[in-house]
Amino acid sequence: MKNIVICCDGTWNTSNDLDNGVPVSTNVVRLYNAAAELDSHGNSQHRYYHPGVGTDGSWWNKAIGGGTGQGFNKKYYERLPR
Repeated sequence: MKNIVICCDGTWNTSNDLDNGVPVSTNVVRLYNAAAELDSHGNSQHRYYHPGVGTDGSWWNKAIGGGTGQGFNKKYYERLPR
């Protein structure tokens, strides 16, 4: 049996966010990092982290993506484990 852990971050959040130049982790990133590669029974766990919408491209794409969620489906389905 395989477990799948999917962690989707919030709007404009990524795994390498900075606050005044200091690296910070969102709770979603912390949860992703805390998920082990094996569960307590030794079964594999596939971990997947998805940055928030509005994190790709130009400032315009970020504004549209963050404001409307545009691009979520494409990014999400491309990265799902098969």
